[in-house]
Amino acid sequence: MSFLILANPRTGSTLLSDLLNSFANIEVAEELLDSKFEIEGDALMYLQREYARMSKPIKGFKVFPCQVILRNVRFDEIVSTLSVKLVVVLWRKSILEQFVSLEIAKKTKVWYSTKSSQAVERIFLSEEKFLNFVEERKQQWRAIADQWPIGVHTIFMTYEDLIENTVIELRRVLDALHCAFDGKVPAIYSAKLNPATLSEKVLNLNELSDSVKNTELDIEKFLKQLLQQKL
Repeated sequence: MSFLILANPRTGSTLLSDLLNSFANIEVAEELLDSKFEIEGDALMYLQREYARMSKPIKGFKVFPCQVILRNVRFDEIVSTLSVKLVVVLWRKSILEQFVSLEIAKKTKVWYSTKSSQAVERIFLSEEKFLNFVEERKQQWRAIADQWPIGVHTIFMTYEDLIENTVIELRRVLDALHCAFDGKVPAIYSAKLNPATLSEKVLNLNELSDSVKNTELDIEKFLKQLLQQKL
């Protein structure tokens, strides 16, 4: 059985991948469409080859909308080529937190760690850059919506719910994958980076406009509206 984790960076996709990889019959590959990989020839054939190397009965990988776009491959063709039965759409309720996390990762060049750090990284936040970031995300999800496959089972999940209600959210995915779950959350190796509050991480937070601080992008609602418009 094949599945995908569809998310933007800094929304918990590594955490979910680590949790699922802890199960004996599940294998979650890394970002197979990441720009660090040199893909010779057809991207779909490349994905088929990578999947053929995976030995466990339930297999998947995480992918970002921007990677699908940059690789010039259609999302619905990925789903059909790999016989994907489940897509987990993972997003973060606070897009401001997501943006700050992304900017700090770019600054520190630390994208993943097995150790928690008490050090607080701080940045100045550009309102213009943030609003452009939000618009870019909307454009990416519009592109994905245009290529959305008919009939694929979809689970929408937020980073916040995955953190706060791990057993419930994990069970939703495992039930869809027909994988047994005893209710015990497996040990994972990824640590939350920069767990400090926004007021600690953003030096000019108090100077930001309310419209920026209150900006929302509900991916579940946004994507469903786009898909409804296609009907």
